[in-house]
Amino acid sequence: MPFQISPLLESDTAAFARAEAAAAENWPYAQAMKTAGTPRHIFVEEWARKQIGADKTVHWLKATDTETGELVGAALWKIPDGGAAEMGQADVPVQATALTPADKKADAGGIRHNGGSPDEMEDMGGNAALFASTEKMWRAFEAEYIGTRPYALLQLLLTHPDHQRRGAGTMLVRWGCERADAAGLMCALSSSAAGQKVYTQQGFEIVVEEEYDLKPYGVDAVEVRRRMIRPAKSAAR
Repeated sequence: MPFQISPLLESDTAAFARAEAAAAENWPYAQAMKTAGTPRHIFVEEWARKQIGADKTVHWLKATDTETGELVGAALWKIPDGGAAEMGQADVPVQATALTPADKKADAGGIRHNGGSPDEMEDMGGNAALFASTEKMWRAFEAEYIGTRPYALLQLLLTHPDHQRRGAGTMLVRWGCERADAAGLMCALSSSAAGQKVYTQQGFEIVVEEEYDLKPYGVDAVEVRRRMIRPAKSAAR
């Protein structure tokens, strides 16, 4: 395997922030996050350092190149204790199943964020109004399509541009899907066009598309987000 999935530690936050900044460089939503001239990676590093370990249901993961040790991707999976009390960080590192050529082709990389309160995301150098709007749209989707059912949420997925289409993103997505399956949980996420294919190959289905008008936040762009759900599998016996 070219990559290993393991917990992202506080000592990894600088590398994580650099990878996140590279992945988000051309992302309009990221451009709407006001940083007052401070490099984005500094805000992201400080945010990650504060958040790692703060919520025991959020699993911070990294994908590292097994030859160089370089951090090439990362993910945040939020898996509720009610459905996955036994699935902690001790479950990683893992030996992922083999990636097919189709997996690697689908793994376009990039970045996506989902969830997080406006106050938490403000620590990331963001625009509180932007994040409040994002959170409101997600909660409306959650209320209509998920309801009160527990689910595993892929909050963030990123792959460094230099390592896209090599399968790291697929491994990070599969990590959470396998644990959700073991607990009989559905999965949900919000996807850009770039990330859609890797998610559909792991069983996610688009249920609704929504637009973010970023003009009120200083960026002349409208971003389409695809809300996706992966149905719950039967819990392993």
